[in-house]
Amino acid sequence: MDRYPADGGLPELDPVTAETAVGEAPGIPAGVAVPDNVVAKVPRALEAPVDELVARGVINSGEVLAKVLPQLTASLLAANLDDAEIEPVYALTYAAFRRRRSLLLLNLEHQVQFGELPWIAALEPLRAHRPDTKRAALGTLRQATMLALTAFPAAILPNPLVRELGALATEAGLSVPLVEEVAADIFMGTFTVKWRLAAERASALLAGSLYARYYDLPDAGTWAAAPRPRRKRPRWARRTADDFAAACAARAREAQLDAGSRSPGTARCWSRARSCPRTTSPCSWTRWTCASRSGTWPRNWPTGSCAGWCAGRPCRAPTGTPRSR
Repeated sequence: MDRYPADGGLPELDPVTAETAVGEAPGIPAGVAVPDNVVAKVPRALEAPVDELVARGVINSGEVLAKVLPQLTASLLAANLDDAEIEPVYALTYAAFRRRRSLLLLNLEHQVQFGELPWIAALEPLRAHRPDTKRAALGTLRQATMLALTAFPAAILPNPLVRELGALATEAGLSVPLVEEVAADIFMGTFTVKWRLAAERASALLAGSLYARYYDLPDAGTWAAAPRPRRKRPRWARRTADDFAAACAARAREAQLDAGSRSPGTARCWSRARSCPRTTSPCSWTRWTCASRSGTWPRNWPTGSCAGWCAGRPCRAPTGTPRSR
């Protein structure tokens, strides 16, 4: 390992995991195999494309991907600088900034952004914003997005990864309303305009799709006819989308009313998977029922027919209700 730089990765694994050579290590004869527990950890030091690290299991979650991706973003942002001495400092500063601890703030506030740092803002006029860098950022954005969705399809994208994708989109010159997962303990009862814009685009792009039926997305005309976001609130100094917040509140009330109308001894368990009804013990959240707009179930249909009956009826999945077990 001494022949490799301390601040870099391994270009390949075979020279490190092979049996010891003559004179390679004092006191260790030639032909000694590297212990298996050490060999298992060596891939963590491999310097390779992100997709290869995912295939090898080195990157095994969206959280780990969010820690690796800033290294690529940092090099793209620094590539717009012509100064050979400032470029690596800029890249290292970005990578270090992304490793900071995240804080949950009230009143729609957010932490200081990278571009708001005084020493980074002073360098902004020196960045050239070249077209080739934009194309590279767009390619990295596409690759990272597809990798996250295909490699970890059952997991929600973590907020650090969403923020990093947003940084790549900004560098690529795209205006994409990427929204993070909201923490319930800091929710202020409203949303910024980014959320409304994301809902508007989702309704337009996904109209008629299985996803739109699955989540019962509003029609695109709903957002077009709704009032535009209000001006900034003096208290928060952020533009809010009150119509989007009202739509969320209406769905929450609907879920509450539906939960209160169930018969005694049963509980309605909402699941993203829309599983078919299963009759079990009458404990809380153990009897599953399939919900449609009418809230009824054909009595003469066996349980196994649930999939055929529900396929043409969009079910609702309000947030905040316990998941099925």
